Amino acid sequence: MMNDSSNGRRRKIRRSGLGIACLGLIGVLLAGCMRVQRVDPDLTVDRAKTDVLAEGKRVVSVIPEKYVEEYRQLDTAYLLACTSDSYSWPDQGEVTFKGDPDIRGLMTEIAEHYRNKPGFDVRIEKAWDGDDMVVLKADDGANYYLTVWSDGVLHVDSFSACFTLDEDQWPGDAY
Repeated sequence: MMNDSSNGRRRKIRRSGLGIACLGLIGVLLAGCMRVQRVDPDLTVDRAKTDVLAEGKRVVSVIPEKYVEEYRQLDTAYLLACTSDSYSWPDQGEVTFKGDPDIRGLMTEIAEHYRNKPGFDVRIEKAWDGDDMVVLKADDGANYYLTVWSDGVLHVDSFSACFTLDEDQWPGDAY
């Protein structure tokens, strides 16, 4: 028979094990986002942000308007490191739908649209949950990942091409 002290230790071990597992999962997800990229010396943070937001809108514009309830994009974001001195601007776009469209079918339409568009490499990969994910890799170094979450929302996660900051800019600021 176990005493209360032993049960308390087991709970602590389970909690710390869960914490380690979560940290491991975060590490794997971040490693999946890492990519070897060239740095565009002429690209600025403002231009990177503008480019990613504009292409995100073009991705969503492939979906017939009758299905799109709302498309939300970030106003500001914290930069992600490409290298020790270059960065990428990330967006986390979300499409909510009217009615009950075939979202995976719409993702396929987007993939086919971009397969026929110069400047993009299109892949269908598996997301962290085992579901299909459309990956659009632009020749300029930007990446767009389309996934459907259990809430029925289409997520368009985007990462700009890599760039360096001006001397008066700090990577920890929101842009």
